[in-house]
Amino acid sequence: MLILTGVFDFPASRGSGPRSMGTTFTVARRVGQASAVLTGYTAEYTTGDHNFGRLIVTLETQIISNSANGAQIRVTAFYGLRDFSGNWDDTYQGQVRFALLVEFAARIEPPIVLARRKAGRGRALRSSGTATGMTRSSRRSRRRSSRSR
Repeated sequence: MLILTGVFDFPASRGSGPRSMGTTFTVARRVGQASAVLTGYTAEYTTGDHNFGRLIVTLETQIISNSANGAQIRVTAFYGLRDFSGNWDDTYQGQVRFALLVEFAARIEPPIVLARRKAGRGRALRSSGTATGMTRSSRRSRRRSSRSR
């Protein structure tokens, strides 16, 4: 697992909300899953004292590209602050801090191919039995009985 951190600085603004900012991270391996988690925030009005009517702080994570050579992960933050008027008419600013948790995909190794030996030449089969369930001693007794015929 890989943990990356980041900060979004939302400058003072008014007239709209919530606002969004994004950033893209690049990692050198295939990603199984990724999640951004909120580690902290600041929210403030820049023009005097106001009541907090609504505060919005959310994060979204999206894996943009993902291959064996690496992946790109986009983190987007949404931030908005307004009073009880229902409008985004007061100037506000803030900061959103996050950690991106990246879990890498399992590496899949190519399968091991075992060569099969021709019947009668396989030494490994003689030491522990065969596919028919015959043990070493039962094979000996079978050989003896076939010779005596």
